[in-house]
Amino acid sequence: MRICGITAEYDPFHNGHLYQLEETARAGADRIIAVISSSFTQRGDAGCMTKFRRAEAAAKGGADLVLELPAPYSLASAERFAEGAVSVLTAAGCDSISFGSESADLPALRRAAALAGDAGVLAETRRISETLGIPFPAARTQALSALDPDAAKLLARPNDLLAAEYIRACTRLQQQPELIAVPRKNVLHDSAGSSGGFASASQVRSLIASKTDYRDLVPDSTFRIIEEERSAGHLSLGLAAAERAVLFTLREKTKDAICAAPGCADGLGARLYNTLSEASSLEELYALTKTKRYTMTRVKRAVLCAALGIGSSLQEAPVPYLRVLAVGKHGRELLSDIASRSSLPVSQSLSALGKTSDTARAFCECEQAAYELYCMTMQSPAGRGENRPKIYVYDEVH
Repeated sequence: MRICGITAEYDPFHNGHLYQLEETARAGADRIIAVISSSFTQRGDAGCMTKFRRAEAAAKGGADLVLELPAPYSLASAERFAEGAVSVLTAAGCDSISFGSESADLPALRRAAALAGDAGVLAETRRISETLGIPFPAARTQALSALDPDAAKLLARPNDLLAAEYIRACTRLQQQPELIAVPRKNVLHDSAGSSGGFASASQVRSLIASKTDYRDLVPDSTFRIIEEERSAGHLSLGLAAAERAVLFTLREKTKDAICAAPGCADGLGARLYNTLSEASSLEELYALTKTKRYTMTRVKRAVLCAALGIGSSLQEAPVPYLRVLAVGKHGRELLSDIASRSSLPVSQSLSALGKTSDTARAFCECEQAAYELYCMTMQSPAGRGENRPKIYVYDEVH
């Protein structure tokens, strides 16, 4: 049986994601396991719905099992995000990995991945970044341009960049899954507008927030879930809706604690600590902290990591468990198989997983804090009793 893994945020699950699942099945996958971001996504903001409802949408869209990418990895740079995801998928028994790609050119992606991890390229990247005061990705593009202009262009595209990071992660983890590159359909990452029933997740989120028609851009099952969450007041308004809680939490922290958060090296932590005394909103905090060297996304992730107490050591720790968020059509079969051979504990319960090791407990405490904060971003914040939802299981409704 061929088990294929997909890494996604499904924020929300739309027609492009459905297309990837279908293409992955057409490529020969018998079962599909998706690992999705936690309450907060890599862009440094809240997901449009809870991770449980996003996972349910994926399971109803064809994923057989949906696992959680723990918060420390969800809020990481592309490199650590990819390594965490590949670790989860390979521990779950995936022998192939499918990803979206602008180029869908595996040889070119492998070449770019090798160059991106080359010691000489990394050294030159750091030199350019420090000399010009520009972000690491921009500096790497400059460093690569002299060696391989095509690789530099490829790594400047968001999905191709993540694809290259998945390849690098497989190498670092000494894993050799088969790779399936699915070309993006009709629209690019974060682009505005739609084409042929396809739109980027950011465009779909914008339409949902503005109450503009988006029904043709998502599967019917996703549409029903979104509108159920809207009716309950449980769609997220974004992290800004909980900004006073975030600012208070950050102001209570010491400079050393903020500087210990991932992404806060190279002076960002100290700058963030200093601007906290001036900022009266998150947007102001971001604007005061961002510089030519620190991208806005990096600043947003650093803010969330610091607020949630995620230290660099936690983000760099190996995956301690596999947490189930939704069970699709063949999910029970997969869970039985995973439980029989995986070296990692598997459960939907944070309390159960937290008892398996000290590292697992630290991850679970972080996960619970992230979910509590996430609930404060809802239009009608969920109470603590609602923070333990029953996960979607295919057999229960069919």
